Amino acid sequence: MAFIVYNNFTGGINDTVPPDNMQDKEVRHAENVTISNRGGIETRPGNFKLNENSYNAQVNQIIEWVLKDGSIRYLAVIGTDLCEISKTDGTKTIKKSLNRDFIAHVTYRNNFYFIDGDGFYEWDGETDTIDDVDPHDDETNDLEPIKRCKYLIFHTTSFRFFAAGDPHDSQALYFSEVGDIGYFKTGTNKMYPVSGSGAINGIKQILRSILVSYKSGWHVWNGIDVATATWKGIPLPVGITSNDSVTLTPNSLSFLSDDGPYSIHPSIISDDIQIVYDKDIYRNLALGTGENLVRSMVHKETAKACFYGNKFYLAYGDDKDNPYNNKIFVYDWDLRGHVIYSGIQVNDFMVTENKLFIATKNYILEHNKDALTDIEVDTGDEIPIDWEVVFKPYSLGNDSQGYNDKLVNRLFLSAKQYEIENDTSPFDIYIYSDYSDIGMTTDVNESLVWGRTWGKLWGYTELVNQFAMVKVKGLRHQVVMRGSAFKNPVFIYSIGFDFAEVLPGGNKIDRGSLINET
Repeated sequence: MAFIVYNNFTGGINDTVPPDNMQDKEVRHAENVTISNRGGIETRPGNFKLNENSYNAQVNQIIEWVLKDGSIRYLAVIGTDLCEISKTDGTKTIKKSLNRDFIAHVTYRNNFYFIDGDGFYEWDGETDTIDDVDPHDDETNDLEPIKRCKYLIFHTTSFRFFAAGDPHDSQALYFSEVGDIGYFKTGTNKMYPVSGSGAINGIKQILRSILVSYKSGWHVWNGIDVATATWKGIPLPVGITSNDSVTLTPNSLSFLSDDGPYSIHPSIISDDIQIVYDKDIYRNLALGTGENLVRSMVHKETAKACFYGNKFYLAYGDDKDNPYNNKIFVYDWDLRGHVIYSGIQVNDFMVTENKLFIATKNYILEHNKDALTDIEVDTGDEIPIDWEVVFKPYSLGNDSQGYNDKLVNRLFLSAKQYEIENDTSPFDIYIYSDYSDIGMTTDVNESLVWGRTWGKLWGYTELVNQFAMVKVKGLRHQVVMRGSAFKNPVFIYSIGFDFAEVLPGGNKIDRGSLINET
């Protein structure tokens, strides 16, 4: 007889390589769970509603507006209205009707400037008045192209404003005069960083540089004065699919390309830093582990991203009939592995005041580790978080043992019991042994433990060990866990197999349950 335990799942999902090439710390699928730094698997955080009453419209964009006194105001584009959002109860106050359902925006000297495809506006942080941007009084000034643009940034090095995404001139990068957002001089107010790469589909500042993205690559602008600034192509074979998928990550910039999520080191864009390039100068975060996930992505131009809690969140869609993002690729920066979140429609992210907010249909949600449920956005009701983990098919030993049958007598489970007296935490477990399968239900609510101390609830223990008699035989043994109970957090520490290595042949016998085993 032999016994083997698996308690480290820090590799996250690997949906790409053959099962026998997976590492023991990887899983085949992990949906709506998180993986701890020590290797355990836990139900992911749920969501609270910021607004109790439905907005009855899509929340298309949420924006943090930081004022010079350090205070923060929440803005949102709800339907086609720019609204201020109460930080306490989420109620909205409509400030302006817009020409489209998103805005390009910057904050400069306490003022909030934005473009809606038809106008160029200024909102004074001291009042609630929204006016047209005051144009510089010069006959060479032309703000009409700027009003049409999709992207707007303020370059803190040159003190110029840059705009792009003009549908009438999609390859143009517009720039203002120094320190004057209302002055884009005709004839000298735009440049074409590169020809032959198609339309500009994003602009960002990183360090002192401006990154201009195209579908197939990037160009970078370094310098202060336009006359002496330099352009160079970045040695990357990919560009971005969505300007909103670009976000700062530790020592890097991450984004979604057609080939998947990438991370690039800032030294690749700078003329001032010289390092020895290695494989981390740029890397595909899904290469070798999430390639099937990348192939499932549709309408990548709607992708949104943020960095929160040392994780890169990338919202994407995998349903061609659904125009909204319905999945989140969650990449743990420490573990270098990913899981998938589902059940949340993501129109936009906002990270502010150490909180993560999600814009969705009818509501603004706060993604919070203390929330044990999701929100049904059509009704506002709390709903269960449906989760699933598909472990790798284990050969239960070294590679040579993979060619012999193993008779699994008992399946063991170690889990955490949550401190809710008289509560239950049921979920389903399946064990697949070659062509055989057994389904069971378990509950990690421990039975009475006499004399428990350490301040725990009487009769409860945090660590619950259970087992089931299964007696199944095969070359590979795979465990699948699924849960869908209401307010049912689960934390799995490990799974174990009590088995014997045998010659091929024999039958499976005796089906068991992990509940009330003796």
